Amino acid sequence: MVNQKANVNTKTHQQVYLLILALIVTYGVCFLLRMMEYSAWQASYLQIAGEKLMATHDAYGWLAGAKGVNRYSGSPLSELVLLISKVTGLSPGNVGFWLPAIMAPIVVIPIVIFGYAFSQTEASIVPAIMAGTGIGFLLRTRLSFMDTDVYTLFFPVAIGTALAIWLEQKFCREQELDQQQTFNFFLQAILLGLLIKLYLWCYPSGRYIAVALVAMAIVPVILHKSFAHKLLVILALLTLYLTGYGTWKALIWCFALLAFIKVQFNLFQQNEKSLIGFLMLTALFFVYSDIVAAVTGMMGRVLEYAKVKTSIVNSTSMVLPSVTQSIREAQNIDWFQVISKVGGNSYYFWAGVIGFAYAALKRPFILVFLPLLGLSLASVKLGNRFTMYGCVVIGLGLGSGLNQVLIRFRQSLSLRLAAHLILAFMVVWPSYQLMKGIRPVPVLPSIYARTLMELKDKAAHNAILWQWWDYGYAAQYYAERDTFGDGGRHDGPWLYPLARVHATPFPLQANQIMKLEGYDLARQNKKDSGKNVIYPGNPIKTLQEMDPKQAMLFINSLAVKKINWPGNIPEQYLIVSWENLRLAYWISYFGNWDLITGKTVPGKIMRLTGQVKVDLKKGVVINGKQRIPIRGLDLITNTGTKRGVWNNNSILFAVMNQLSNELYLMDATLYRSMLVQMLIGNPEQFKDYFELVVEHYPWTRAYKVK
Repeated sequence: MVNQKANVNTKTHQQVYLLILALIVTYGVCFLLRMMEYSAWQASYLQIAGEKLMATHDAYGWLAGAKGVNRYSGSPLSELVLLISKVTGLSPGNVGFWLPAIMAPIVVIPIVIFGYAFSQTEASIVPAIMAGTGIGFLLRTRLSFMDTDVYTLFFPVAIGTALAIWLEQKFCREQELDQQQTFNFFLQAILLGLLIKLYLWCYPSGRYIAVALVAMAIVPVILHKSFAHKLLVILALLTLYLTGYGTWKALIWCFALLAFIKVQFNLFQQNEKSLIGFLMLTALFFVYSDIVAAVTGMMGRVLEYAKVKTSIVNSTSMVLPSVTQSIREAQNIDWFQVISKVGGNSYYFWAGVIGFAYAALKRPFILVFLPLLGLSLASVKLGNRFTMYGCVVIGLGLGSGLNQVLIRFRQSLSLRLAAHLILAFMVVWPSYQLMKGIRPVPVLPSIYARTLMELKDKAAHNAILWQWWDYGYAAQYYAERDTFGDGGRHDGPWLYPLARVHATPFPLQANQIMKLEGYDLARQNKKDSGKNVIYPGNPIKTLQEMDPKQAMLFINSLAVKKINWPGNIPEQYLIVSWENLRLAYWISYFGNWDLITGKTVPGKIMRLTGQVKVDLKKGVVINGKQRIPIRGLDLITNTGTKRGVWNNNSILFAVMNQLSNELYLMDATLYRSMLVQMLIGNPEQFKDYFELVVEHYPWTRAYKVK
């Protein structure tokens, strides 16, 4: 008896030591892999005002929120950045640089706990490392890639782990639960629901992922033989759902159910009719928690990411463009890329799938993680960002599957641990090889950031900045002013006017569209606290008061007919940059949109690479064996722009930047647009409508609307 107790204590201590070791090893690997590019970030051009530049557009949204200058002020991630900044003394930008590498690896914690809960901690090492270093997740949580991704994988894994442990403990019991055990079981359901509520507070879009995990938990439940068990657990799952998704009234019902268990346990546990009654009553609250809206909302998001709809169409309203297909993270990817980003390579992927199926036979509640793999496989349509979820399932398949085989052949713990460490080295190798070739790519150059910082000292507190929407958050952070368009305001009503201003060849039209939208926003937001003004509302209110044909005619008339605008329109600034040339096709695509038909005729642009020469006598660009006639050439040098024109039949214009060794070929639609001419042309030609206030030719310019 004493020896048995001593053996149990030894095993317990052994699992605790193994738990600590697994946490240190898995977190350390995930952190160190992200630190591989740290030395490359020390270059001066990757920094501004003592801060590193951010490597993702959305990072600046949260950083601006931490400063309290945009609508993300008070959001969980912005508040976290602000808290860390105050405690450490680091600037928000430098907190944003370090946070992904420090916080993203916490995804290993619930996975290691999952292994520990079933006395197979060694089996958690591989899935923890795969989850934390899976290519899809790793690329989105590198140094300076601060976004909600730092915790959006952690929460689903934590919820899945808690569900699996909670349910398996219930079904592993041979006897019925007594009163206290039943009370605890439902209390744990409520706590799990509160975990989901916390997840949704931090990441509202995760509501569909959490629903899928909870729904998947029902599958192994209904396969159980005991009818009473099924009823009890389904009731508990509904209680969990109500806590996570319901209103405060639903939460009161959940606590009332707890009280009933405490007071009338015999009626609750032994009378099946009573239990069915509770199930029906809870189902009513299930409907009350708006599950129909949740499902329809999920389908709407799926259709949006799947690019089934390309525009907002209504027979009585304007046809506005949709930005979804131009967003890199939402673009379709092929099966090979999915498998590579989820499993590292096809061998690990399929081995993980087989291992997961084998592990599910031994431990059915591991199936709660299966929706995460489905989400990754759907990324062929839903977009690149969803690939990160499947690494967890493939890792669990490899780790748990291997461990089940080793246990079946009665291998010792030390041998199993060695096998898992070897496998961990193998699965992390593709990510290590990838990181060796990774170099920092900030979302905007330091000169662009400097331009925005200079606007902070020039623009009124209620000014609106017009840069392309990709750089809206950065403008909010550095200039501390609101922007027309950003990463969250890029749907049709914001997208069309912004693109039209950049794409039009008429400075008067650009000037008047900016005044029109500034007027619309200002009249919907009359409060002025003397601080930075945030402009919610409908930016095309005036246009939507017209029918589509009138709206299109009105927009076109702004190019030739000058309107007397009211004098209370906030200051408007247009920022053009060299960076926009990479996006010029999409800007032209949206900017030449027809509000009546929903069709567009975008300009054409191409960036030539390799060795490029220009025959100045004949007006020909020579790129390898290609000889491309051009109508005109703008040669950008450190002393200004030199122009050449040739009388030929070509429709192409060349813009050659000797300072960056780049050459763009474009048609007249793009060449004559404001995004090109206001950047490289003589600012004096726009003086009737715009005043140049920040000059960093040829990289950025900022104009104030007159």
